[in-house]
Amino acid sequence: MPISEVVLAKIEEARQSRTTELALDCAGIQTIPEQLFTLEHLESLSLTGNGLREMPEDICRLRKLRWLDLRNNPLS
Repeated sequence: MPISEVVLAKIEEARQSRTTELALDCAGIQTIPEQLFTLEHLESLSLTGNGLREMPEDICRLRKLRWLDLRNNPLS
């Protein structure tokens, strides 16, 4: 399933504004988009209520990430 344009727009807005917090809750995300890993200032990320089944190793690229909310995802 392709990532929605709304999700990609939120990620791009976060990148441009150098935000430290991003919530992509209940957005129908089944895989984390590659663009998310360019958010070098991100400290807090909420991905609750999506369809994530696994976390990619690339999550380690978010070196400043201190809080990650993955509740209500079918992670295995």
